[in-house]
Amino acid sequence: MNDVKTDSKGAVVVTGAAQGIGYAIAERFAALGQRVVIADLRGSGAAAQKLSHGALGFDVNVGNAAQVDAMMAFAAE
Repeated sequence: MNDVKTDSKGAVVVTGAAQGIGYAIAERFAALGQRVVIADLRGSGAAAQKLSHGALGFDVNVGNAAQVDAMMAFAAE
């Protein structure tokens, strides 16, 4: 991920990021200065607090289109 441009104005949404590989990916983006939204079925808020760097958490079932739409609207704020 060394070629990631960090001057963008949006947020990086990482699904499955409350733990494991997803969390590690969120950590890396946060370290690069990106605004990160940690998205997972549950536990996203706690993971965002642990990560800090201004990360936000959003509990979502990515199999539910309405919830995904809500998550993307949240990330765009």
